[in-house]
Amino acid sequence: MICEISLALVAGSFYARAIQDHIDAQEKPSGAINSGLMASKETARRQLSRYLIHKQYKRYIKPSIS
Repeated sequence: MICEISLALVAGSFYARAIQDHIDAQEKPSGAINSGLMASKETARRQLSRYLIHKQYKRYIKPSIS
């Protein structure tokens, strides 16, 4: 019975992941991403992390006295 439950959970997670992938594909068509009209999720995530790192360390830079 435990094997049946774990098998059902694994199958359900694959099913949910397939639905999410299908939704993601519908939200951002690859043609628009490749032409540069829309940013991919990875690009947006990378840009946000760069911004947050810059924002975090910006205040620790001491101004140089001329």
